[in-house]
This record gives sequence, C-alpha cells and structure tokens, in this order.
Amino acid sequence: MLELSMVNGTMVHWLSPLRSRDRANWIRWVKANLIGGILGWIFIAVSMITTLGFSLFACWLIVGPCVAGAQYIVISEHINNFPLKKSASMGAGIWIMSATLGMLGVLICYYEIPGLLFHKMAKLYIELGLSKETITFIDTSLGFASGGLLYGAIQGMTLRNPRALAMWCALSTLGWGIGATLGTQTAQIVMNLLRGEQFQLAAGYVLGPFDALYFACAGITGTFIFGLITGVFISHLPSQPAYTQDKSQTARNDPA
Repeated sequence: MLELSMVNGTMVHWLSPLRSRDRANWIRWVKANLIGGILGWIFIAVSMITTLGFSLFACWLIVGPCVAGAQYIVISEHINNFPLKKSASMGAGIWIMSATLGMLGVLICYYEIPGLLFHKMAKLYIELGLSKETITFIDTSLGFASGGLLYGAIQGMTLRNPRALAMWCALSTLGWGIGATLGTQTAQIVMNLLRGEQFQLAAGYVLGPFDALYFACAGITGTFIFGLITGVFISHLPSQPAYTQDKSQTARNDPA
C-alpha cells in the first residue's frame, strides 16, 4: 500500500501541470513548437519545389534551429542558471545547436534503423504474418523513437543534471516516436483526400509539389504532437538544474 501511494503521489506531481497554473507554460511550449515547426517546414516545402527535393536533406539545418529557437523563448524563463549561460545569446546558441545536431541524429536513425530491424526481425515478421503496412509502421516508429532517444541525449546534456537528462531522453523518445509516426500517417491521409487516390511519394530523390506538401504536413503535425507530449512536463525540467546549482551555492555560503 505504501508503494502504491508513493506511485500515485509521483503521478499526481508530474501531472500537476494539467490542473494548475503550469498549464499556461505547457500551452506556451506547445505553441512555440508549433510555430517553429510551421516556419521551418514551410520553408523546407517551398525550397523543395525549387530544388526538386534536394533541400529535404538539409531540413535538420532549418527546422532544428526554428523549433529550438522558439523553445528557448519559453524554457529560458524557467532556467535561472542555464549551464554555460554567460549571456542570453550563448544560452540560446547552446540549446539551438544541440537540438540541430539531435535532429540530424534522428534522421540518421530514421534511415538506418528500419533497415537493420528488417534484417534482424524478418523471420519474426514472416512468422507473425504481418502485412507490409504494419511492418513499415513498426519500423518507422522504432526508427523515430531511437532517433528521439539520441535527440534527447544530445540536447538533454545541456541541462547537466542526471534526472533532467533521463526525463528529457524519455520524453524525446516518446515525442519523436509517437509524433513523427502519427505525423506521417496524418500526412498520408491528407494527401489521399487531396488526390482522391492512394498517394505515394515520388521514387528516387526528385520530389514534386505534392511530395513537398506531404513532408510539410507530416513535419508540422509531428512537431505539434512532440510539443504536446514534452510540454506536459516542461515546467519540471528546468527546476532541477537550477535547484542543483542553488543548493550547491547555499552549501558554499553556509559556514557550517
């Protein structure tokens, strides 16, 4: 009973932003991710049309800074002593750079993990009788989730706190795994409705306007869902590194 009450108390603590004034911080975080995603992915979609899709390879250089920059506007207000933050511009630069590198890691995992999984689990897939669509869904989810774990590890290190790092890794894994996967599924449904038929991305690397619209829809939707998932706990993330530094400062000032 004691263990159960402790678990319930922990859940109430972490879900408190849903029923307290911290709800406003959660909403601001979701808006920041959405705005950053819209700006970044619209730019990518337009440039894809003019470059025949080759700009998609640089999406991490565009979308990453757009989303992370919007995130920092929210999160900087709740981190009193941001690690290595000698100035606001330095703090923003560290957060944006880590997010950009993290997004590159997500793309690498997305393209590499599904292939590795298929070779390792092909026999299991056949034994279970899974359809091609189901296999693609599983591989995509695991690819994005593994990328989200790497993203969280890279960006979370800027918090310089083990508990905050672990929590941010977990949230990023869920955010990318669920957000990106549902984003691609949503984009597929939207494109099917617009085209009136089953939409398929162009073969190869030369992409057209509809392909650009697909990626924009998938990216914006995925970013929004990522914000929803990570935003529930955003008010708890910055308090831990700030608390750790404040506590150490108090210890140094205490003559005892």
